Amino acid sequence: LAQAEALVSPGGRSTNAGLGYSHTIGYENVVSAAFFYTDTDSDYTLSTGPLVVRNESLQRSYVGSLAHMIGFGDTTLRYGVDLGRIESYDQFSVAGIPTVADPDNDADYGRAYIDVLHDILPNLTTELALFGTVLDTGGDEFARFEPRAGLAWAPVDNHWLRVAASRQSLIVGTPTLSPIGV
Repeated sequence: LAQAEALVSPGGRSTNAGLGYSHTIGYENVVSAAFFYTDTDSDYTLSTGPLVVRNESLQRSYVGSLAHMIGFGDTTLRYGVDLGRIESYDQFSVAGIPTVADPDNDADYGRAYIDVLHDILPNLTTELALFGTVLDTGGDEFARFEPRAGLAWAPVDNHWLRVAASRQSLIVGTPTLSPIGV
C-alpha cells in the first residue's frame, strides 16, 4: 500500500505597536494614556495529495487606554478603561471551496477595571480586581463581569509564591494598560 504524505505549510506574522504617555501628578499618583495597534495574519495549509485544506485568518485591533494609579500607604488603587475596534477575518476552505459564508467579524470592544493591591505585611500582598468587558459585533453583544483575587507571599527574599482565582472570558490579544493577571 502506498503511504499518503501530508504537507503542512504554516505561515503568518504578528505586529504589535503602541504609543503611550504617563504623567506623575504627585507622589504615588500617576495617570497614563496609550494607543495600541495589533495586526496578526496566519495562513495554514494542509495538503494530502489532491486534498488541500486551508485556514486563513486576520485580526487587526485598535485600542485606546486610559489609566490612573494612586497609592495610599500600603494600598495601591488602579483603575482605567480600554476602548477600541477589532476587525477580523477567518476563512476555512476544503479543496478551494470556502466553508464560512461571511468570514468578516468586526466588533467594538470596551473594558473597564478597578484593581486594589494591599501589602498586609512586607512579605504578604493581596490583590482584588473587578473587570467589566463588552464586545459588540453589531448583531450580538457579549458582556462579562470578571472578578479576580490573588495572594502573594515571599517566604524568603526575592522568591514569591502566588495563588489566584481569575475569570477572563474574552482574550483580545492587544496590549493594554490594565493589569493582565493577579
